[in-house]
Amino acid sequence: IHAFGTLTMLRTLSLAHRPLARALSTSATPTVTIAVAGAATPLGKATLAKIAAGEMLGTEQKVALTLLGGDAETASSVKSSPLVASVTSASSPAAAFKGAQFAVLLSGDFAAMGKAMDGADPDVKVAVVGNTNAQVAWQASKIKGKHFSAVTKHVQMLAEKSLAASAGVDVADVSNVIAWGSGIADVSHAIVGGKWALSAGAEPLPAVGEADESIIADAIVGTVKAWVGGTKGDAWVCMGVPAAGDYGTGSGIFFSVPVFCSDGEYFRVGGVHMTAAVAEKLEADRLALLGEAKKAGK
Repeated sequence: IHAFGTLTMLRTLSLAHRPLARALSTSATPTVTIAVAGAATPLGKATLAKIAAGEMLGTEQKVALTLLGGDAETASSVKSSPLVASVTSASSPAAAFKGAQFAVLLSGDFAAMGKAMDGADPDVKVAVVGNTNAQVAWQASKIKGKHFSAVTKHVQMLAEKSLAASAGVDVADVSNVIAWGSGIADVSHAIVGGKWALSAGAEPLPAVGEADESIIADAIVGTVKAWVGGTKGDAWVCMGVPAAGDYGTGSGIFFSVPVFCSDGEYFRVGGVHMTAAVAEKLEADRLALLGEAKKAGK
């Protein structure tokens, strides 16, 4: 098995009509609605601050925020941003997600929120913290396709930062880090400052530690930003998406894989070789996620 070499990207570009992604690529765009569930939690507040600063959709895009599980203090913290056109609180998932073009699900009844997502914009993009939470919400919704994603980019980011620090390079000089499954960091394909990470003695499956709210908030807005605006060149972002059998993932779970994004959609990266150690760890993770999904479905 080759751990390094040219990666074959299996790309199937969509010709689907993507009005929202196209609209966001222009300088003069209408206000878009973003619903955040779990808004008053520490992660909710950190995420809202980054959205209000334009880190998710850009500094030219005005947003209308709908908060589920928010409070007056949380609303007040972001309403003064010049990018925030309005802030409203919702008393139910149905009210929160009605007409929403983006939704960020951090906490709450994920089945109820998934069901309520049927009233969202037809092209809604839903970022969820937790693979099983994403599976539960997706399963409860009539909206299938590529509308839901579990956020796993924080694991990718932590591994990238660790590699950059060890090599004394900028994080921008680190590429091809993968977050598999529920968040297993794999650097066996990583390039650091133009060199293969493993040639410099990096551990293929490093322990990256726990991410704090700031890192996870960065991952949330970064995931949506890539999803909407696209990834550059051969760069990828890792997202938890419905398992489709690739990489031995089976089905019935959300599983993080490397993807590239174009025209408002994500596409799996194919041809990524896997060592036996990585494959073994992924299989254990797959079984654990299946167990979680089965338990959550009862």
